[in-house]
Amino acid sequence: MKVKVLENFRDKYDKNIKYKKDDVIEITKKRYNEILKVGNLVQEIKKQNEEGGEKNGEQN
Repeated sequence: MKVKVLENFRDKYDKNIKYKKDDVIEITKKRYNEILKVGNLVQEIKKQNEEGGEKNGEQN
């Protein structure tokens, strides 16, 4: 799953990896839940509906 980093933090498994605010990263659902237990550090990026979702202002 893709998530957006909301606050800077360091990866607990690899201390050399630092995530910065507004980075977009790919993590597992399990890892996402681990990070949320620490704090509100990431936010899931929802996929848009493949059928087009909202069609704001779309004209043909």
